[in-house]
Parts: sequence; structure tokens; C-alpha cells
Amino acid sequence: MEDTDRHWKLWGELNPQRGNCYRHVSDDQFWLSGQLYTSWILQQLSGLYPSSEHCTALDFGCGVGRILKPLSLRYEHVTGVDVSPAMLKHAHRNVPNAELLEHIPSGRRFDLVHSYLVLQHIPVHRGLDIVNQLRQCVAPGGLLALHVPLQVHHSLIYRIKHAIPASRFLFNLLQDKPLREPLMQANAYPLTRMCEILDPVRIIPHIANSVFFCGNY
Repeated sequence: MEDTDRHWKLWGELNPQRGNCYRHVSDDQFWLSGQLYTSWILQQLSGLYPSSEHCTALDFGCGVGRILKPLSLRYEHVTGVDVSPAMLKHAHRNVPNAELLEHIPSGRRFDLVHSYLVLQHIPVHRGLDIVNQLRQCVAPGGLLALHVPLQVHHSLIYRIKHAIPASRFLFNLLQDKPLREPLMQANAYPLTRMCEILDPVRIIPHIANSVFFCGNY
């Protein structure tokens, strides 16, 4: 079984700001994408649930703070959670007023619990446990927005890399990537199980066969 926590800690050391998704964009584009996305998802949530508090927000898989930073302008107190200490170090510089943790805080409640482009990189059986933990973090009357793919189409290179993990060194060399660059999973989540955990829930379609599961509890 691939250790995705170890992989993301290595991502944090090799390329904390870009990871795999934003390696070819400028700094300005990187931060602008976070601002535009945050405005979009908050607009979607306000349309679904017009009355909500804006005191506390939790961003799971916050990385260096691409989304945490614009959230900090909308919420009085923001908390970022990421498994990579290196990424959290960068997040502290980028969002100095944020609380930053390596684990989901137990027993705490937030007005918004959010995650985007994160759960898909975690094995589904473990990701579903995390979804349940995040659901428990929503304050009474609070909002939840979790992004997951429902379908994933893997390339031949992806299938070879994950079937033969050592092959990543050769592919990294051929693709002009750092030799130590780790594997990145892309997992689809079961619709029925997500609905069971998050009931009641609304679903917002997103790009590439992915959706947001949104709730007001």
C-alpha cells in the first residue's frame, strides 16, 4: 500500500508551492487561482445556504495557503491542516494569522469545513474516514464543502507507475522531473457512501467528473 502521507511530505520538500497541479504557472497565477476559486465556492455556498456565520473556517489539505489566504479575508479565524510540515512552514509565511496543524483537530467545530483537490490523492478507504472526521468538525448551522472525483481515467503511464512503483524513477527522468518526485494517487470516491456519511447533502457538479458535497448542519 502506498504511503501517501510520506509522498506528500516529500512533495513539500521538493516543490511546496507547486506540487504537481501548479508546476507550470507563475506566482501571480498561482495566488490568483486561489482567490478566484474561493470567491466561486463561497458564492455557491451562499446561494445554497444564505444564512451562515463567518467566524471560523477549516481548510483540509491547505498546502502553502493558496485557498487559506483568501479565506482569511472572509473569516475571523482560519485553520489550515496539512500533513507536510514543509508546506505548513510556507503557509505560515503566506498566511501569518492562520492556525496551522498537521492533524484534524479533535473536538473542535468550525463554521466552514472545506477541502479542494485533496481527498482524491488519498486512498478511498482512508479518505472516507477523513470525510467522517471533517463532518464532525462542522459547527451547528455550519457549512461543509468537500471536493472529490466520481470518475477517474488513468493514463497508461499512471497505471505502470503504480503497478511497478520503482518505474517512477525512469519516468521522472524521461519527463524531466526531479528523480525523487513521488507518486501521486488519483482516486474516485463512491457517491452512495459519501451521501451516507454526509446526509443531508447537496451536490454541485464540477470539472472532470468531480463534484462538491455540500452540507449545512
